Amino acid sequence: MQSYAEKIEEQLYELVRNHFKTDLAFYALQFLEHKCKEKHLFGGLTVLHYRMFGGQSEHIYRVAAAMELAILSLDIFDDLQDEDQPNIIWRQCPQAIAMNAALGFVLLARQSLMSSELDKERLLQVEACWDRSLLTAVNGQTTDLLNRIATEEEYYQMIREKSSSLVVMACMTGTLLSTGYWNETVEKYACELGFASQLKNDIRDLVNWDSKNDFLQRKRTLLTLYLMKYAPLIRNGFVIILRAILILVTRCTVKKKLKNSFNPQEHFCILKYK
Repeated sequence: MQSYAEKIEEQLYELVRNHFKTDLAFYALQFLEHKCKEKHLFGGLTVLHYRMFGGQSEHIYRVAAAMELAILSLDIFDDLQDEDQPNIIWRQCPQAIAMNAALGFVLLARQSLMSSELDKERLLQVEACWDRSLLTAVNGQTTDLLNRIATEEEYYQMIREKSSSLVVMACMTGTLLSTGYWNETVEKYACELGFASQLKNDIRDLVNWDSKNDFLQRKRTLLTLYLMKYAPLIRNGFVIILRAILILVTRCTVKKKLKNSFNPQEHFCILKYK
């Protein structure tokens, strides 16, 4: 029996092969192969909420694949705009090709959604949800790129727009297709899930000492805002710790040298000779 991830991947490859011609498909399939190495979290949320509220149709996997294509397009644009992740596949091909593939993915996502055999009225509700969420995410991404946030509230607003809106989109797609109604409880916890996911990413990018390190890149996140706010305390504490480490290392080095320089046999012979 196929897992939900396998069913989503089957739909993803079918969509790309059926709608992208040879040259575009060549790059798109490579991007898709990289995407399929990850967990299909957004498509999974769509399927989960559809099933959770009683949806039974297997056509939900086509919609989940459309969701994954939309998220993949945003991931590509994000990496190109941030100019990080140099080893990822879409950063290793010409930028214009990567941008064109990303555009193709988002258009294919929308086309796949609206051509689904699920209830047409509910699909229109989902389409409106996608339009709102994607436009909100683009606004949040712009705020992130400008890197001007200075307060916690500004950070929270940016994450609500950039990240939480996409998690809400995934959860509400399944919910709307199953029930036909907007569920405020789902919206609320999906928003919190988006916050948690972004904080996890920010922690990773702060301790990841490569080209994506937020501290080295002076990227303003909640964590770096706190670092700047408490920099004097952190600096003083760091100096104290550094001094303690230097003293400890010095003592250990001196002790080791004294130990190595003391030869019991040599000293015994000198004493005996005397």
